[in-house]
Amino acid sequence: MLTAVKHNAYVLKFISQRLKDDKDVALAALKTDGMVLEYLSEKFKDDEKMVLVAVKNHGTALISASDRLKDNEEIVMAAIQDVSYSFEYASDRLKDRKELALVAVKDNGYMYKKISERLKKDPELMMLAYISKKSITNSFPEHIKLEVQDLSPNAIVKYLEVLSLKESLEKESTSQNKENKKIKL
Repeated sequence: MLTAVKHNAYVLKFISQRLKDDKDVALAALKTDGMVLEYLSEKFKDDEKMVLVAVKNHGTALISASDRLKDNEEIVMAAIQDVSYSFEYASDRLKDRKELALVAVKDNGYMYKKISERLKKDPELMMLAYISKKSITNSFPEHIKLEVQDLSPNAIVKYLEVLSLKESLEKESTSQNKENKKIKL
């Protein structure tokens, strides 16, 4: 059976449940094509090592992972590094993680639509999304849409760069103020 699975992982669709529960068969199949995670038993869909093998082979295998593992940062990062649109299947909590959103949006601007509402206000993410997919401005927050609607593509990028820089400086200033307060105490 291992030889058959290594040759064509989709034979899993037609084998007995007992063989689908066999770890060696499952691992061989996932190494051949991660998308066959869908046909494996539930225990493998909730097994970190098996799901990691699956998403490294084919990021969109994340769709078949357990909810618990769709909330695992290492697994989701591996999935989006392989196929950025697998970010769509991540938990809501992880869709609010800027590090993950940056990877997904940089590769595929459309993923901006899948990030959390909080991150949709992030100028850096807006800029990356726009560079990748010009029509994404329709998904920007209303006040940004109004600001950029009559600008040229280059002007939109410059606007978002300035907005991003402004936000970074404000964060740095807030951090400095907190440090100064600690020193005074």
